[in-house]
Amino acid sequence: MAGISSSFSRDLVNWTPKEYAYITLSVNQVAGVAITNPVRFDTMVGNMTFDPTTYRITLKANKTYRLKASIVGVYSGINGYSYFELHSVTAGGRVGTIAHVRSVTTAAADKSNYSDVFLIVTPAVDTVIDIRLNAVSLLTTIYRDYSHWEIQEIDTFAPSRAKWQHEYVSPLLDLTCGGPAGWVTTRAVGVFYKTSNGAWKLNFNIVGAAGINTDFSVTVTGVTFKNVANNYQAISVGSVGGFITYNYATPNSSVVRCTYNANVTSIRVSGDVELDAKPTGYDIPSDV
Repeated sequence: MAGISSSFSRDLVNWTPKEYAYITLSVNQVAGVAITNPVRFDTMVGNMTFDPTTYRITLKANKTYRLKASIVGVYSGINGYSYFELHSVTAGGRVGTIAHVRSVTTAAADKSNYSDVFLIVTPAVDTVIDIRLNAVSLLTTIYRDYSHWEIQEIDTFAPSRAKWQHEYVSPLLDLTCGGPAGWVTTRAVGVFYKTSNGAWKLNFNIVGAAGINTDFSVTVTGVTFKNVANNYQAISVGSVGGFITYNYATPNSSVVRCTYNANVTSIRVSGDVELDAKPTGYDIPSDV
């Protein structure tokens, strides 16, 4: 029975793995070993966006990554050294620590001791990174066999659900609402969710005492209702006393609206409507 349950769970949820990369050089680097030149890491094992012709990796926005690289060089003299940096091509500057690699004082002058470049970062936008020389003296070769670059996404999994599921579903949240004169909110709750294709929706229920007017226009803070093919989105409205004449979620705004006659004393509004974008002000995780 346990085996059936495990198989069933795997079928229902297709977990998208974290990004990772292990990158090396295919040959010793003997050209392009001057200041600002990139280390020619060109061979990747992993699942990240990588360009082996420019030796650059792409970090995706709002994901957290750990980057570490070790580099070993060969020098033409015992006073040789080199400094390497993680360089943001997108921002145009160094990020993370600088690695200091220097010649060991031996007659052969063919070994290095070294430190690593290191960075933990959560970029706000997609960011292109390479490793390049920050300073250099007497460097002749970057060793293929001893140099490597590691990148690992270290934040939590983001599940890619089956088609009938959602990428994100919030808990039941209190909605912040404002209404017309005389309106008193009795209950306003909703669930925000993100569909598997990235669209945001709100499933809501709002109850309150009718205002002194016959035009119910309640504003839901932090949302904008989508204009769906130049049409209003339908909502459901019930009332105590009287009757409702029409009702909808107003496109390109945050207003749910209906009209009613003077005999109505209480209104109940519910709906499952599309939003223009991710809602604000409701503590929804930043990486969703």
